Amino acid sequence: MMANWHSRSQQERKLILLGAVSVVLILLIVLVLMPFWQTHQKESRLQTRYEQELIWMTEAVDHIKELRKNGTLPGHFPAGQNIRKIVSQSAKKADITGLSSIADQGDNSAKLTGISMPFGLLMNWLEMLWTQYGITAVSVKLTPAKTSGRVDGALILKPLDVL
Repeated sequence: MMANWHSRSQQERKLILLGAVSVVLILLIVLVLMPFWQTHQKESRLQTRYEQELIWMTEAVDHIKELRKNGTLPGHFPAGQNIRKIVSQSAKKADITGLSSIADQGDNSAKLTGISMPFGLLMNWLEMLWTQYGITAVSVKLTPAKTSGRVDGALILKPLDVL
C-alpha cells in the first residue's frame, strides 16, 4: 500500500488527501451536526409552545383564584329535569358554540365532546352551571389548542345531588 502511495505524484497525493478530508468533513456534518441542529430546532419549537402554555396558565390562575375567593354555593338541580337539556340550554344562553355534541350518559350525567373554545369562556360557563344548577365536572380532559388561550377536549358533567 505504501508503494502505491509513493508511486503517485505529489499533486495526486494532495488531491487524495483533500478528498479524504472532504469525506471526513461531510460525514461529520451529516452524522453529528445535522442531528444536533434538528434537535435544537425541535427543542426551540417545544420551548415556544411551553411559553405559550405558561402565558395561558398564568391568565387562568387569576380566574381560578377569583372563583375560589367567591366561594359561591352551588345551585340546586331541578328535580325530574334532563341534564342534557339544561346543559344545552345554558350553552345557548352563554353563547357557547364550541361543542360538537352533548350526550346523556344514562346516570344523569352528560358527556360533552368536541370542545374547542377559549379557556376563560369555558370556566365562566362551568361556574354558571355550578352556581345556577349545582352541575359540576366529574371528568375533565382538556388540552391547549394551537391558538393561545383556547382549549380542546371533553367533559363529563353531573349534578352535585347525584354524586
